[in-house]
Amino acid sequence: MRDRRSFDGAVVAARALLLLLVVGLLQACEKTVVTSVDVGRVEVVPAEITLVEGSREALSAILREESGEELSAGRVTWTVDDPEIASVTSEGVVEALSAGGTRVRASLGDVSGTAVLTVLPLHQDRGPACEITSNSI
Repeated sequence: MRDRRSFDGAVVAARALLLLLVVGLLQACEKTVVTSVDVGRVEVVPAEITLVEGSREALSAILREESGEELSAGRVTWTVDDPEIASVTSEGVVEALSAGGTRVRASLGDVSGTAVLTVLPLHQDRGPACEITSNSI
């Protein structure tokens, strides 16, 4: 009976060790992320955006090395300089909230890039479509 118990204990110990090994490998893979040291600049595309109040547009961030070569890894943080004019999601989707201008920023560590955003009012007063005067009749 003792041999069976020690065998079962060894199997449990081996499974626990295997599980720890797999978890360790997964954590090591998750840690291979581009850091701000590797990034020379962040480009926001498009660099200039004009939206009407209430509309949305998805932006992209391109990470580049100092040499200019594009990097394929790294997750940026999106922010806007004036949150009353626009908001931005963690995926880079900008929503125009009110008329005005602001900058949308994509950052990785201490490196960031910006896009200039202009928000137009939803309804603009275009003035009269035509003018009727007494001389027109």
